Amino acid sequence: MQILVVHPEQHYREHVRRVLLGRLSAAELTEARDIDDASGHFVTAARRMSARELMDSLGIAPPANEELPHFDEVVVFVAAPNRPKQPAPHGPTPEWLQPETGSHNAVGSEVGRYRIERSLGAGAFAFVYLAWDKMLDRQVVLRVARDGQAPSARRRFLNEARALASLEHPHVIRLYDLVIADEGSYMVLEHAPGGNLSDHLANQGPMSESTAARIAVDVLSALEEIHHHGTLHLDVKPSNILLDNEGRAKLSDFSRPARRPANASDGASDEDDAPDGTPGYMSPQRAIGLAATPQCDVYSAGATLFHMLTGHPPIGNAETTLGDWRTRVLFEPPDLTGATISQEMGAILTRALAKDRAERYASAAAMATALKPWLAP
Repeated sequence: MQILVVHPEQHYREHVRRVLLGRLSAAELTEARDIDDASGHFVTAARRMSARELMDSLGIAPPANEELPHFDEVVVFVAAPNRPKQPAPHGPTPEWLQPETGSHNAVGSEVGRYRIERSLGAGAFAFVYLAWDKMLDRQVVLRVARDGQAPSARRRFLNEARALASLEHPHVIRLYDLVIADEGSYMVLEHAPGGNLSDHLANQGPMSESTAARIAVDVLSALEEIHHHGTLHLDVKPSNILLDNEGRAKLSDFSRPARRPANASDGASDEDDAPDGTPGYMSPQRAIGLAATPQCDVYSAGATLFHMLTGHPPIGNAETTLGDWRTRVLFEPPDLTGATISQEMGAILTRALAKDRAERYASAAAMATALKPWLAP
C-alpha cells in the first residue's frame, strides 16, 4: 500500500510535485513538512485518489507525458488557525480529594469503607490510589474521576465500568464496584501487586524473548475476549498492563473503549473517529483518524512486545511530539537500535507492526498462536 501525506499550503506544492514524479520519497516529504505541533490545531482527512486528482486539487499542472503513481490513501493535514487551544480533557480534583498541597495528601483519608494508602499515579481522566477495604480486609485500587460530578465524567466512568463488568477473564483486571455519588465518582478495582509493566521495564530493562512472549500472549488473550464482546481497547501500552506476584499480566484502563456494531465490517465504531490512544503504541490508522478495528489493538500489542524486547517503543520516545509522531508512524520503520532479536521474533514484530492493517495478524488470537513456540518449557 502506498500512502502519501501532504500539507496543502502553497510552498509545499513543489514538494508534492517531486513526490508524484518519483523525485522525492514520501519519507523525505514528511521531513519537509512543518506542522505547528505546539498549537495542535489541525484536522485530518483521508481519502483514496489518484495522483492526478491530488495535483488538480493543489492547482499543480500535471505533466503531459509522464506516468503518475497511484496512492491508495492520501492524508491531507489542514491547518486550523485562530482556534483557541482546547483545555485538557479533564476537570479539577474532586473536592473530597483536593487538599491545598496536592492530591497525595489524600493518603490516610477514607472514602466509604476504603482507606487510601498511597497514590499509584494519575491519568487524563482519573487519579489512581491503593486502598484498604476495611470490610473485606484486602487491598484494592480506587480509580477516582478527576471531575466526578460532571455528567460527561459520569458517562465515561459508567461506560468504562460496563465494559469491565461484561468481561470475566483471568487477564483482564476485575471490577469490584462503581460508585457515582454527589461528592464524586470512583471505581473499585482488583489490585495487582506486581505493579505495571512500564515501571518494571524502567527498573529492570528489556526482557528475554520467552518472558516477553508470555506477557504478550496474556494480553492478546485478553484482547481476544474483549473483541469477542464487540469492544476495542484502543490504548494497549505497558502502563496499562499490570502484573501479579507470578508475573502474569492483566489488562487495565478501559477509559477509551469503542464498541463496534455487529454489522460493521469496515471497523466503524459508535465512538467518533478522532485519533486517540498513546503515541508510540497507537496504530497508524488511529493516528490519522481512520476507523478503529481489532487490528488497531493488534498493532498496539505488537508495539508493547517491541518495547519489552528493546526497552523503548518502536517509533519515537517520551520526548517525541504528537504531531511529529503522527507523521513518522506512517513511514518510519521500527527503531532496532541496540536490540538483539531472533529472526523468528523479528518476523512476528514485522507483521504485527505493519503499516497496512490488512498485512497484520487478522486477530489477537492469530498473533498469540504465532508466539506459542516461546512458551514451551
